[in-house]
Amino acid sequence: MKSTQRTIAFDNALPTSTTLFNRVQSEATKVHALANTSTNNATTQSTWWYDPTQPPRFAIEEAIQSLSHQFITNHVTGDITGAEWWVQHRHSNAPQHFHFDTDVGRHALSSKQEDTQEDTNANELPILRCPSLSSVLYLTECGGPTVIFGQRPTVSDWTQQLELVPEEATECDIMFPRTNRYMIFRGDMLHGVMPSSVESFENETTMRTTLLVNWWCGKKPLSPACSDPTEELLLQLRNGSAPKLTNFSNSPIPPTPVPLEETDLQTGGDYFGTDAMSCSKLSFDVDLSIDETKTVLTTSAYMPIPLLDREDLATNVASMKEQPKKYSDVIHKIVGMGRLRLIESQYP
Repeated sequence: MKSTQRTIAFDNALPTSTTLFNRVQSEATKVHALANTSTNNATTQSTWWYDPTQPPRFAIEEAIQSLSHQFITNHVTGDITGAEWWVQHRHSNAPQHFHFDTDVGRHALSSKQEDTQEDTNANELPILRCPSLSSVLYLTECGGPTVIFGQRPTVSDWTQQLELVPEEATECDIMFPRTNRYMIFRGDMLHGVMPSSVESFENETTMRTTLLVNWWCGKKPLSPACSDPTEELLLQLRNGSAPKLTNFSNSPIPPTPVPLEETDLQTGGDYFGTDAMSCSKLSFDVDLSIDETKTVLTTSAYMPIPLLDREDLATNVASMKEQPKKYSDVIHKIVGMGRLRLIESQYP
């Protein structure tokens, strides 16, 4: 990723002068519905592949092409082979476990396997492969934030198993959903979705919907991921209007970069004030399995309580007044977790 930031984001990502965003919302609903009703395993269990240099066949591919033109070519090192995409449609208070985006099919190969047509020498394959960039297009404005930790996976020379570097998080980026917001982050970062803490403001039927796009350089990931859309899926999505590449340069509201605000857990920052923040230490499991052997590590992070409790929403509802700052206005870069661990170890 060319940017010095781990995470960047843009509001008004898809052109507001067209119906593209609304068509993507509609197609995302169809993709989710089909995944739950189809009897075709290929339709229900796969992520999908699209080469953005090819003509789009439906609105989601048109959106991916637009995102590629506007944002990806300027922020990736190397030539993009294609985009892996899928839809998440879950209740707003449901979390997404912390994980790495990887080439799942390639990890299933072992050094003892024979050469395949896709790979001339299976022995030379990296045991772990992540996309160049991961990204999220928010299709709704509810639910918990996406959290990207400053932790990467590495293969231990001693055990040949995956490990986290560093073992415990020292910083993270936090991004709250906003409709038509597009977030991009390094593809080898540990990430997930925190559960929403505002159930009283979001009813049980409120859904958090996102279009996830991983951008790959080099070889296309192996099956079962990154499948070509099935005829069943194409039939469902082609029932809408025929896609046409949008002239994104003429959008009346151009994409707006989301500013990044850094907050130190001990000294604060411009956003929350220059005082130490109240924190909660969260522990969670990370699945680091790369073969049939199940490997789950437990790691932890200190998280600011105001962000976890969404005090901005609670204050808005209680006072019925718009606050000058909403937590969703910025990318929150949280630092200082390492120093809190040192203090904790000295004063258990």
